Amino acid sequence: MIVGDVVAPRERARFQTLFFAVFTIGGIAGPLIGGLFVGAGTLLGAAGWRWIFFANIPFSLTALALIGVFMRLPRPGLRHRIDVLGAVLVVAGVVSLLLVTVWGGQEYAWSSPQIIGLIVCGLLLLAAFVWWERRASEPILPMHLFRNSIFTVSSVLALVMGVTSTGVLAFLALYLEGAKDASPTEAGLGLLPLMLGLLLTSFFSARLIAKTGRYRPYPIAGFAVSGIGMVLLSLLDENTSGVIRALYLAVVGMGMGLGIQVLTVAVQNSVERKDMGVATAAGPFFRAIGGSFGTALFGAILTTTLVGDLRTSLNGQRLPSGRDVSSTPSVGEVHSWPAGIRAAFTHALTHGWSLVCLVAAGFLAAGFVLSWFLKEVELGGAPAPKPSPASAKA
Repeated sequence: MIVGDVVAPRERARFQTLFFAVFTIGGIAGPLIGGLFVGAGTLLGAAGWRWIFFANIPFSLTALALIGVFMRLPRPGLRHRIDVLGAVLVVAGVVSLLLVTVWGGQEYAWSSPQIIGLIVCGLLLLAAFVWWERRASEPILPMHLFRNSIFTVSSVLALVMGVTSTGVLAFLALYLEGAKDASPTEAGLGLLPLMLGLLLTSFFSARLIAKTGRYRPYPIAGFAVSGIGMVLLSLLDENTSGVIRALYLAVVGMGMGLGIQVLTVAVQNSVERKDMGVATAAGPFFRAIGGSFGTALFGAILTTTLVGDLRTSLNGQRLPSGRDVSSTPSVGEVHSWPAGIRAAFTHALTHGWSLVCLVAAGFLAAGFVLSWFLKEVELGGAPAPKPSPASAKA
C-alpha cells in the first residue's frame, strides 16, 4: 500500500493517540491494582506491597512473547555499535544531581562538601556526556538534533511536563490517605478523573491534528489548562469534597492530554527519517528525567513544610510513640494518634501539598511561555505524486 506524504504524518497522530490510550488505561489500572495489593496486607505469603513488583512479571513475559512471535523486522545490513559510554555518563550525571535534591537539606546541609561535590560531579559528567556524544560514531543522543528548534523546545517541554505530572501525582495518594483518610485502593481510584480527562483531550486533539495538519495550538493550550488546574489543586484542604477534587484533577488531566503526545508528533515531523527513532525516544527520556527530579524536589518541599509546621504547632512536644518531629511518620501510624495531634499533622500535610501544587504551577507557567516558541511545520508537506499504472502493477 502506498501512503501519501501528507496522510502518513497525520495518521501518525492517530497512532500516537492509540499508544497513549494504552498508557492511560495502564495509568488508571496501575494505582488501583497497587492499592488493592497494599490493602491486602499479605498475599500468598508475601507482603502486599511486594506484589506491586511481582505483578509486572507476567505482563513483561507476555510482551516478550508477543514481540518474539509477531514482530518481524528486516535485518539491517550494517552492524551497529551501542553507545555504552554515553549511557553510563548521562545516567551517572543525572543520578548525581538527583541525589542533591534528595539529600540536600535532609541528610546533609546544602553547603556541605557532599552536596557541593555531587553538584560538581554531576555537571562534569553531563559535560563529558555532551563531549562524547559529539564524537561517538552512533551516539545515544545525537547533539545535532538540538540545532533543530522544534526538537529542542519539545524536549524542554517534555522535561517540564515530567517534573509536574510525575512529581505531583507521586504525592496525590499521600494527600488522599493523610488528609482524607482514604484507603490505598481509594487513593488509586482518586487518579481516575485525571486519567479520564487526559484520555478525552488526547483523542480530541489527535482527531483535529489529523484533520487540519496543525499541532502548535495544543501544547500552548495544554500548559495553560494544566497550570490553571494545578492552582486549583493548591486550594484543596482536609475539608474539600470529592466532587470538587475530581473536577480539579480532570482539569489537570485535560491539559496534559492536549500537550504530551502532540510534542512527539511535532518532533517526528521535523527530523530526518534516520533520526526519527532516537528523536521519538528523547521525549519519554526527558519526561522520565523530569519526573525523577520533580519527585525529589516536591518530596523535599513537602517534607520541609510538614516538619516545620508540626514543630511550630507542637511547640517542643514529642509525637506519640516517642517519635521526633523531624522523622516523618507513616500515614497508618498517624491514624492512631490523638485527635488534636492528628489534626495538626493533617493541616501541615495539606499546607505542604498546596506549596507543591503552586511550585508545579510555576513550572507549567514557564512551559506555557516556552510553548509559544514551538515552530509549526505542516504535517507531511506537499502531497506525494500519484504512482503511474506501470509502477502500481510492479
